[in-house]
This record gives sequence, C-alpha cells and structure tokens, in this order.
Amino acid sequence: MQTRDACQTQIDEDTIGFKKCVLEQVSNIKKVPNQKISKLGVYYYGWLASIVASKNGIQTSEETALYFLPKFRAIQKELKVSDLDLCHTIPGDCVSRNARMIQMEARGKAESSK
Repeated sequence: MQTRDACQTQIDEDTIGFKKCVLEQVSNIKKVPNQKISKLGVYYYGWLASIVASKNGIQTSEETALYFLPKFRAIQKELKVSDLDLCHTIPGDCVSRNARMIQMEARGKAESSK
C-alpha cells in the first residue's frame, strides 16, 4: 500500500519514474522484522503495476515488468511462497495474472539465452 501510494502517480507516459520510485521504496526497507517479505511485496507490486500499465499502452512498462519479475521471483522462491498465495496479496484475477507471469518468465529466459 505504501508503494502504491508513493509510486502510482509516477506512471504517466512511461514507467521510468515509477521504477525509480519502487527501487527507492525497496532501499528504504532496512531493519524491519520481515524485510524479505516486504521486498517481495514491493517488487511484486512493481511488476503488477507495470503489467497493468502495459495493457494501457504506457511506454517502457513491459521492460519495467521484465526488470521486476526476476527480483520478486527469487525472493518468492527463497521464502517458498506459492504463486497463488502471492497473487492473493493484491486483489484481482489470479488465473490471468499468474498465466501472464509464467509467460513473461518463459519469454525472459528465452531472450536471455540468445
């Protein structure tokens, strides 16, 4: 919620300012009890907001989503949080969202292996 409140207005014509804002939010997570969980939530929100922005034709949103995807996936894997449990942290269509995440992840892996 804090990241949404602080960063959502940064998505205007592109996601460059939004990405910087999200990264600033992550850097502000210092010695909180559940630091990794907090980072997971912020990165996941960054990815999700970027996906929504891409559906609305906002420039750089696809690249921003691809940037945040491996960041939250690494923490998610480390904490052993399922895709469904993570999806339920932000209301929405989890079937479509998780399918989009898996597709994007596969495309990112294919592009990085070129």
